[in-house]
Amino acid sequence: MLDKHSQKLLSYINAECENGSYKVITVEDLMAVFSGKYRPTADVVAELIEELKRKKFIVVKYKDESSYLLTSTQSGKNFSFSEEPVEIKFKIKHILFFAAASLASGILGGLTVGLFFMFFV
Repeated sequence: MLDKHSQKLLSYINAECENGSYKVITVEDLMAVFSGKYRPTADVVAELIEELKRKKFIVVKYKDESSYLLTSTQSGKNFSFSEEPVEIKFKIKHILFFAAASLASGILGGLTVGLFFMFFV
């Protein structure tokens, strides 16, 4: 799973390297993908590129301080971009079961301590 920044960067790289060919992309161009106050620094962009490379979504043939020669892999092109977060659904019976179990364990623990002090102290 990729975070939003990595997804946005991969989407840009996919658009730039349409035919599977390598393309020189500057760090400034990669930084310009992000707008507003959340614009990352060059170091953050380098970390994002390394993450995409490590997960085999892109191949970096050459890099220097100001540019990358890279392309997107087939798995990078096939990555499904999802904007919606995954929802976790709880059923009410599960919540009630855990609440009752917590209450019962608290009562049982209190009774155990009370009996201990009544007989042994």
